[in-house]
This record gives sequence, structure tokens and C-alpha cells, in this order.
Amino acid sequence: MNDATHALDFDPPIINSAGPWATTIANLRAIHDHSNVGAITTRTVCLEPFPHDDRLHQYAFFHPDFDPVVRREDENASVSASGISSLNSLAYSPIAFGNMIDIIEAWEERYKPIIVSVTGSPEEVNQMLDGLEGLALKQATAKIFMEINLSCPNVPGNPPPGYDMAQFKEYTRTLRTSTAIGVGFKLPPYTFERQFDDLVALLKSAPKSQIMFLTSTNTLGSALALNDLSVPVIASATGTGIGGLAGASLHPLALGNVAILGRKLTEHDETKHIKIIGVGGVHDSGGARRMLAAGANVVGIGTAIGVYGPKLLGEIRLRPKIDPAS
Repeated sequence: MNDATHALDFDPPIINSAGPWATTIANLRAIHDHSNVGAITTRTVCLEPFPHDDRLHQYAFFHPDFDPVVRREDENASVSASGISSLNSLAYSPIAFGNMIDIIEAWEERYKPIIVSVTGSPEEVNQMLDGLEGLALKQATAKIFMEINLSCPNVPGNPPPGYDMAQFKEYTRTLRTSTAIGVGFKLPPYTFERQFDDLVALLKSAPKSQIMFLTSTNTLGSALALNDLSVPVIASATGTGIGGLAGASLHPLALGNVAILGRKLTEHDETKHIKIIGVGGVHDSGGARRMLAAGANVVGIGTAIGVYGPKLLGEIRLRPKIDPAS
């Protein structure tokens, strides 16, 4: 294993998280070309295009008091995503894995590392690993990572495998260990101690070089936002308007997940090498610093980019500004 190939040494340690604002090449270019981003993440792709339907797969932004929020991507808008949460009934990308590989391969100007977020059965994940290893051989100068998303709460009849350790184990049991790319898992938010202990026990039993990072955390499922008429603010495939909660409302839970994971991973020789990408409610410099203080090695940003576009990334400062006169 080449440690340099697998290292999450992004500079700066700020990335976008997998989401609808990282679907197209235009989305990815806009994030990649921002100087305050150390790497980019694609929206989660499957071997086949996900049958996205705008009538069923939606998102909305709101404040905790449920006042609606309008997206402000124009250049003159002030940048402050403070207190903004999101709810979505989205699932995966309408772009198939093979098409995403073609997009990345043709992207000659890319020089930053890229995390390709994927999902599917264990067998399908191995197929996608093959494809990414092939791409890594062609593009040796720009590192490639694979994030296996086991945490989407919005696919009816398919609960997140990240909550079921028996299902999760099928992935670690069958996943090949890669020498060409770094591989990690995207986790759902956990809410009690036993879940963390079961996860770490599973990771301890996996080959040490197999899993290099964990992304914590994805959206919190079973959330509902209602407008003043008590009508759900989004549609969903189930017809209930139930979806995944993200943004400011998720931030304390995300910090707790990162802190607990970081502590438990470092307690064992088998897992202390695993890095953490902390995601959940970061919208400013303070949030990024809190995520790093909680134990994240890299900070991922999602909802805030959806509200204000990639320009928000320019507002993130990992160190407080120092007044030269003081």
C-alpha cells in the first residue's frame, strides 16, 4: 500500500460533500476551481443512472422556525448561511458511474484530488472499484478516492446498510483492498453508544489497509418540515414529505458523531489509521473550526453550498484573523 496515495492530506482540509450541487461537470468545476478547496466530491453515483424525478426527489432550505429560505447564488448576495437547515428526499445521481468516469477522464484541467461517491450492492461496489483503479492508473498525478455511501435514508424499501452491521459486514467482507486508491465509507448519524461500538468492532475485523477514511455524517432520516398550512415543504417517493435533515439542525449531532468516532478509532491499533471527513451543518469559519476540534481531519460542506454556491467557501478561515495592531 502506498500511504501517499491513500492520504487525505488535502490543503486546505476543506471539501464539498456529496450532494445535488456536485452532480454535473459544471458543478464540479465551480468547486474545484475555488482556491479554498483542497479536494472535491461527486454526488453519489450507481452503476446505472438513478431514476431521479423532480416531482418526487426534492430539497428545501429553512430556518429552525420553518421560515423558507431562498437560494442566493448571485454574486452580489451577502454570504451568511447562519441557522439554515435543509430537508431533502433525494437519493442518487441521475448520471451513471461509467458516465462519471468518462467525465473525470476528460477533465484535463483537474489537478486536485477527487472523491467519487458510490453506492450499490457489494458486488457492484467492487465493479466500481475496478473502474476507479483503472482511472487512477491513467491519472496518476491527481489522487482518486472512493467513498462508499451506506447511509442514504430516502430510498423506500432500502434502509441504510450503515445501520445494520450484518449488511455492513458484507461490504467489508467482500471489498477488495486497493493499492491504487483510498477507500472509505459514508456513515449515517448514530445516536447511541452501542452503534459506535458495533461499528468499531466491525472495522477492527477488516483488513487494516482496506478502509482509509469515514465520512460522518449523512443526513438524519425520518424528518418532516411543514409550512404554515401544515403541508410538507417537499414531496417524496413515499408521498409523506419525509426526508433527510441536514444543515444547522444537524450540526451538534454531527460534531458528536465525529468526536465519538475519533476517540474510539484511536483506541485500537487496527483502526487508529482511519481518518474522518466531518460533515454536517458547517456554514462558516466557526463551524469548520468546531468540526476540526471535534476530531475531523477534513471538513465537508453541503447545505451551505446549496444555498449560496461555491463562493461561500471563500469565507471559511481555519485560523482566526489576527489584528496586526493588537
